[in-house]
Amino acid sequence: MNNEKRILVINTIGLSLEGISSVIYNYTTAMDRSGLQFDFIAFEEVDEKIKERFEKLGKVITVPNRKQYVLKYIVAMMRVLSKGYNVVHIHGNSGTMAIEALMCKLNKIQNIIVHCHNTTCDHPIINNILSPIMVRFSDCLLSCSEKSGRWLYKSAPYIVLNNAIDIEVYGFNDSIRKEYRKHFCIDDDVAVFGHVGRFSEQKNHRFLIDIMEQYRKINNRFVVFLVGIGPDMIDIREQVSAKGLQQNVFFLGEREDINFLYSAMDLFILPSKWEGLPVVLLEAQASGLPALVSDVVTKEARCTDSLYFYSLENSAEDWAKRIQEIIGNHSSRFDAKDLMNKTKFNIKKEAEKLRTIYLPLES
Repeated sequence: MNNEKRILVINTIGLSLEGISSVIYNYTTAMDRSGLQFDFIAFEEVDEKIKERFEKLGKVITVPNRKQYVLKYIVAMMRVLSKGYNVVHIHGNSGTMAIEALMCKLNKIQNIIVHCHNTTCDHPIINNILSPIMVRFSDCLLSCSEKSGRWLYKSAPYIVLNNAIDIEVYGFNDSIRKEYRKHFCIDDDVAVFGHVGRFSEQKNHRFLIDIMEQYRKINNRFVVFLVGIGPDMIDIREQVSAKGLQQNVFFLGEREDINFLYSAMDLFILPSKWEGLPVVLLEAQASGLPALVSDVVTKEARCTDSLYFYSLENSAEDWAKRIQEIIGNHSSRFDAKDLMNKTKFNIKKEAEKLRTIYLPLES
C-alpha cells in the first residue's frame, strides 16, 4: 500500500451522476488502477448513491460547498492537501481552478493537473484574471477538446483528453426500448425526445420548452424525458405548467439507467448556450440515436451522420420544424457501436492515455 501513488481528484462543481462527474467516473473505472490510490472530493450534500458509486473506486472526502461556503471550503481543502498527494487532478470550467492550484502549491504538491471541460463561463472578467495564475501554478493542462483548450489556456501548451465513454454500455437495445416505453405508458406512435443535463442557464431548458410548445402545433403525440437536476428545475417546472405541457414533459431526476433511456428515445435535443464536448452526445450517438444540437457544440463531437447542428438564432418554431424533418428521416435505429469504436472516444484507449499522463508526473 505504501508504494501506491496517491491521486486526489477534485470536481470543482461537485460530484453528481452527470457531466464532469461522468467523465471522472468513466476514466477511473476503465483505467488500470494498479499502483494508484484515488481519493475524490465531494461536497457535504452529495447524494449517498453517488458517494457509494465513487467509494467503489477510492475514498470519498467531503468538504463544504465551494460556491456557497468559499472560506470553509478553502480551510477544509488545505487540511486535505496537507496529507500529501503525488498528483492532484482538478476538473472545472474556468480559471477559478486557480484557487485549487494555488492551494496545491502552498501544500508543496509537485504535480498539479487542471482539466477544462467548457468553452465559456458566466464570469468572464474573473476568468480572465485568474486563468494566467492557474496556468502558472499548474504542471499539466488538459482539455476536453481543442476548442476548450484554446479558450482557457490561450497560447499555453495543453493536451486534449477526449471525453470518452464505454461504448458497449450505450448500444441500442430494442427489448429495452419496448420495456421502457411500456413502463412509461408510451404508445408506439408517440415520439420520445430526450435531454440529459443539469438544469442551468448553460443547458437552455427554457428554450427547449418553448420548442416543445411549438412542436405541439405540428404533432401533439410526443413526450420529453428531462434527465437531471439543478438550480433552474423549479422554474422550468413552472414554465411547463404555464404552457400546459405537464402530460408531455417527464422530469426524471438523476438516473443510473441513462443508457437504457437512450434506447427508448427517438431524438436527443441539446440546445445549449455553450458547451465543451458533451459526453451525453457521445452516449446518444453510441445508441444510434439521432441528435439535434446547437451550433455552439464543437464539431469534434460529431461521430455519426445522425448528429445535426442548428443555430440558436433560429426561432423555437424553426427548431420544431427541424425536429419534425429529422424524425421523418429516421424511422428506425441502427447499432452504432462498431462505428463509435473507431473514433477517439473509446474509453479504454483514452483511460490508458490518462494513466500515462499520471505516471510520468509521479516519477
